[in-house]
Amino acid sequence: MENTNMTKCQACGQEIAKTATACPACGAKVKKPIFKKWWFWVIVGVVVLSAISAASGNKKATPTSQNQAETAPQVQAAAPSVTTAATAQMTESKVIEYTPYDCIALFDELAKNALRAEQAHQDEYVEVTGYIHGFDSDGKYFTVGARENDYDHLFDSITCYFKNDTQRETAIQMDKYDKITIRGKITSIGEVLGYRIDVDEIIK
Repeated sequence: MENTNMTKCQACGQEIAKTATACPACGAKVKKPIFKKWWFWVIVGVVVLSAISAASGNKKATPTSQNQAETAPQVQAAAPSVTTAATAQMTESKVIEYTPYDCIALFDELAKNALRAEQAHQDEYVEVTGYIHGFDSDGKYFTVGARENDYDHLFDSITCYFKNDTQRETAIQMDKYDKITIRGKITSIGEVLGYRIDVDEIIK
């Protein structure tokens, strides 16, 4: 009858106990099968659990992808409406109405009450008609006032600041006391310095 507690040494073939760690005959170490070691089964368990988790995650991700695919056309369809509304709003915001004035009227208001003139015209978009009084040699601004023989407003002027080279080129073609109309925004008002306007357009 075969003894189940014995096995053969893989090195010399002699029978040795299964629990032996080395062969008594040749001294070779006994290598136990890897599947009999506890850490082998731990690794197997971890691999199996990872595979199950991955499979479950793929099943859950599929409906989400389908939902995203179904909702995408709705977002794309709504986009043109939003773009159209934004474009219309921008177009409306660019429309500026300029209030027309003769420069003499603005000078008289300032002379009567500077505080009232400031409250009435600060940040107002205006279209002012007058006569060129002078040009800044650095090309930053020019001044507009009354006609040459209007001695009551001889020292009154509106300082008009250029925004671009096109405006400067237009002003270069003009001379002192030429009649001019400007459109722009009044950015400051002072009893001494008068009006300041950032020019949007020059009309000869």
